[in-house]
Formats: sequence, C-alpha cells, structure tokens
Amino acid sequence: MTSGGRTRRRRLWLGLAVAAGAALLWLGSAHFDAALTALRDAIHGFAALGWPGYVVYVLVLIATCLSTIVPASALVMAAGAVWGLGLASGLSMIGILIGAVAAFLMARGLLRGRLARVLARRPALARFDRDLGRRGWRIVLLWRFSPVAPFALTSFAFGLSSVTFRDYLIGTLASLPALVLYAWTGATAGEAVEIGSTGGALGWASWGLTVVGLGATGAAVWILARLAGEARRAEAARPGE
Repeated sequence: MTSGGRTRRRRLWLGLAVAAGAALLWLGSAHFDAALTALRDAIHGFAALGWPGYVVYVLVLIATCLSTIVPASALVMAAGAVWGLGLASGLSMIGILIGAVAAFLMARGLLRGRLARVLARRPALARFDRDLGRRGWRIVLLWRFSPVAPFALTSFAFGLSSVTFRDYLIGTLASLPALVLYAWTGATAGEAVEIGSTGGALGWASWGLTVVGLGATGAAVWILARLAGEARRAEAARPGE
C-alpha cells in the first residue's frame, strides 16, 4: 500500500472513531439527567451516614473502575453536587486511583504471562506491543481523556500490554484534572444538579471536556492504527515471507 493510501486509511479510522464517540454521547445524553439524579439521591444517602458514607462512596467508585457499572464521571459529578468540589474531588481521586491500580495489577499478574507466550509466536503483535509500551504515559493519558473508552477495559488492556506500571500511573495521575472538572461541574450546579435548559445538556464545562476527550480519542486511535501498520509492514518485510 502506498503512503497516500495508508494516510487515507488512518484518516478514515480517525473519523470513524470520533463519529462513533459523538454518536454514543448523543445517544447516552437522553438518559443522563435521570441517571445523574438517581446517583445524586444515592450519594445523599451516603452523606447521611457521616464518615462511613465516604468509605461507601470510595468502594462504589472502585467497583465502577473495575466493572464500568456506570460512568465514573457521572458519579463524580453527583458527588460534587452533594459534597462540594473539595471533598468530592479528594474522595474521587482516592477511589479512581485505587480502582485503576487494582485493575492494572490484576491484568498484569493474572494474564500478562499468558499473553507473553502468544507474543513469542506472533512477531507482528509483539512489535506492536513493544511500540505501544514505548509511548508510555502519553498513550495512557490520551485514553484516560476519552469519553467513550470504558475505564475498566482500558485499565485491564494496559495491564496486559508492555506499558510499565510507572508510565501507567503517571498517565492516570495526569488525567486527574478532568476528574476535578467533573466535580466542579456538579458542585457549581448546586443541589438541583442543574444540567441546562435542554434535556441531556451537560453545561459548557462538561461539553468542553467532551470535545477535548473526542480529540484525545481520535489521536489515540490514529497512534494505534499507525503502530499496527508499522508492525504489519515489518512482518511482511521479514526474510522468507
């Protein structure tokens, strides 16, 4: 395939990724108000417990990071509406980090060895894995900002990859300002968690973050497509192929 053809294909994948993300966000926005209201009511129940409610919230957030029961961003926004920016951000950082580390270590400890045996038989896949690991915290950060990539799945995927724990942790920590912005959005909305005059609208701050997230998604997909293409071409160029 020519260089121009590869470029067109990468642009196609980029466009499809952004379009799919926008479509998922549009479909999910219709039910976001009701979901956020339900989460806010649940966190009001946690708040009524006093400090044990903080522990319950962190545990729920950890479970979310391990299973993607609900979007973690929705939980953080609801917590911001109930507890305010400072407390919601602090508790959410604890839960997100513990959940992210747990998912990574589970995948690394339980399945990475099996994948390594597969990679030994698949040179192209092994090259892709090595190249992905060299991107380190940057690729982690891009996927962390993606509003359409399930948190748990990306955490497990990085645990399976050659990305080091250090790079994984740096990339996850670097994405925490987005979490603070979600808490701020909920906190400034107040007791009613006001989402705007139109159903499903998240407010300018959350939508701004969504736009950035879609850009990060497109960039991450483009990088993965490029790495996959380079691995396939290297495999095709091997002697005897």
